[in-house]
Amino acid sequence: MSRDFYKILGINRRASDEEVKKAYHKLALKWHPDKSQSKPKEAETKFKDISDAYQVLSDPIKRRVYDDFGEPGIKAGLAGDQQAPSSRGSGFADPFETFERTARDHGYRSRDERDAEDKKGFDGAANLEDFYQAASAFMEQQRRSQNPESYQNNQNNHQARQSHPSQTNNSSYDTKRASSSASQHIPSPKHTPREKKKPELIERPFACTLEELYTGCTRKIKYVRHVTEGRITQEEEKSIKVEILPGWKAGTKITFNGEGHVVPGVEPGDVTFVMSEIPHPLYKREGKNLIHTVNITLAQAFSGIKVKVPLLGKIPERYSEKDDSESSEDDVHEKIIKIREIIHPKFEYRIPGGGMPKCRKPGKYGDMIVRFEIKFPEHMSVENRRKVKAIIDSS
Repeated sequence: MSRDFYKILGINRRASDEEVKKAYHKLALKWHPDKSQSKPKEAETKFKDISDAYQVLSDPIKRRVYDDFGEPGIKAGLAGDQQAPSSRGSGFADPFETFERTARDHGYRSRDERDAEDKKGFDGAANLEDFYQAASAFMEQQRRSQNPESYQNNQNNHQARQSHPSQTNNSSYDTKRASSSASQHIPSPKHTPREKKKPELIERPFACTLEELYTGCTRKIKYVRHVTEGRITQEEEKSIKVEILPGWKAGTKITFNGEGHVVPGVEPGDVTFVMSEIPHPLYKREGKNLIHTVNITLAQAFSGIKVKVPLLGKIPERYSEKDDSESSEDDVHEKIIKIREIIHPKFEYRIPGGGMPKCRKPGKYGDMIVRFEIKFPEHMSVENRRKVKAIIDSS
């Protein structure tokens, strides 16, 4: 049966770390087997439950797993606890080790030290009394450092009462009263909580056409995130508008902080959109340049050619003086180029400003590079081959 750790410590589910520590110390001191010797079995059971509750609720990751899946989730290792299994076989640490670890800063001796002293004639109650006295000394030192004048006045009054025993109900040291008082003022042990990590990053791809990346655009991208409240996790569909800037290239990542998965007690996760390019039927992109391939015959490669080259947009005027190709007044998405020289396999024609915009340099563009795929004849007579050879040899 799953135990209610919040009920065991007497706190609500929204209790802070400090409230968890205070509740643990109060109950651990009350039910410590060394102190509750009148009901040893009941004290041992409650002491273990109190320790287990503290181990879970003082750890942010374990607490989250417990809130979602209860004690079975802790025992199943969903919190990713790498701690070696305890002798109890339950996945929880020894309750005395937990108590000693939190109380060590206050002068309380370990179990091994107590066992060694037991052999010399000491009992557990005396050692627990040492812990209370050490805590009292600690608080006395704190009061002295915080308000020296008030502390001195109290000391003078105390000395006056000691010189007139009739003013006090009992001049002897009352161990139970001192222990009870000390237990109420034991400062919380130093504890460095684990760093609270964000939920897992949501990463979603989306694709744009070259036309969209040439002009820039706005895309509304949908995605699904998980929202956890208590033990219930639900899927929530969201959408975010993404501004695509001219010139962005494949692999560009856009991250929105705090728009990802939502888990109680930690900062909301992030969502990242990763852009890709949709293949274009006319162009291939190489950085900021666009590659357009034209198929020509071997005869055209030798005799020259006039070609219409499609463009994504109008070429800025700043590039016009560098280009000797012709433009159609009716269509700004087209350039007419004339090539008079022989077109060889590595030949390419460059149209300045005909490529993609440079996103970090507004107003500047890459080039349109025209390459040629030369188609050789599959059949040619022997006589024609001789003529071609003769012409080439004589050139």
